Amino acid sequence: MPLATCARTLIQVLVRARNSLAAMLLAWCRLLVASVLVTVAVLVAPSVADAAAQKRAHFKNLGGPAPKVLARWRVGGSPLDVALSAAGRELYVANWGTNDVSILNASNGLIIRTIPFPPAGLPPDWGEGPRAVVAAPDDIHAYVLRGRDNAVSVVNTVTGVIERTIPVGDYPVALALAPDGRHLYVGNYGYGDPKPTTTVSVVDIARHATTGTIRVGGGPWGVAASRCGGIVAVASYLSNSLSLIDGRTSHVFKTIRVALPESVAISPKCSLAYVMDDSHDTVVVVSLSQRRIIRAIRVGHLPVTAIFSPDGKRAYVANYASGTVSVIDVTHSRLLR
Repeated sequence: MPLATCARTLIQVLVRARNSLAAMLLAWCRLLVASVLVTVAVLVAPSVADAAAQKRAHFKNLGGPAPKVLARWRVGGSPLDVALSAAGRELYVANWGTNDVSILNASNGLIIRTIPFPPAGLPPDWGEGPRAVVAAPDDIHAYVLRGRDNAVSVVNTVTGVIERTIPVGDYPVALALAPDGRHLYVGNYGYGDPKPTTTVSVVDIARHATTGTIRVGGGPWGVAASRCGGIVAVASYLSNSLSLIDGRTSHVFKTIRVALPESVAISPKCSLAYVMDDSHDTVVVVSLSQRRIIRAIRVGHLPVTAIFSPDGKRAYVANYASGTVSVIDVTHSRLLR
């Protein structure tokens, strides 16, 4: 059996058999191969098309040549997440490996400051650093998810001070900010029991406290909050489900079965939820008005995350195992080729 085929088969077996322990091992594997560089890719249109680059990036029929990487900016160890400040002048990078957050000038990549976090009292190889970061609307603060501390830290990006630490649930792995900036939704994966109780913590930012806990399916690996309508979507990997939550009442009003949901993204117009399905290498498209799956779009191998363009016409899907980005025409629900 060719090495590539063998590796692909092994990944599929591991993914489809994933339980609480296997999920942690898979996360470790991803981090071991993570670079200490954060790559900032900017789409540009050079005068001469580079066919080889187009093929590598899987960009076809997009009205111009493939994008190019303009710079590689060095940050901390094993960066897991990045957020753009509200004014667009700075980047906040959560470095899992070195247990800190790098703040960069978004124009030239220069590190403005590095904010370290106190150790969680675990062996270094456990990886106790931040898992996610989101920017606050005030352009001053950032909210940093610290999985091994079971907490969200409120960081002042101007002074570099960790102003508050807010306790949440057991082993938080996903973080989303409500569009009005008043609440954070934290997916708590949970570890320890064969069937851990998994929840979403609702954090009231003004009160700096967790004010609600929502029971969802096992292993909430992805959380997204819509810009309108108050819907919060939670992708629960271990229970093979997508939970739709009314953000006003914190009530789960619909649970939809999805084979292996890795993460979820909500379109800018709040009409669709894109769910990354590991088992079938697809993006499952959910109509939020109809509250049901309306189609599935085949993408690369092991899709892990997606973002929508600001106008909502395209979605970009990162495929972990195939090392590609798939581009989707959202209007016609088809992969651009």
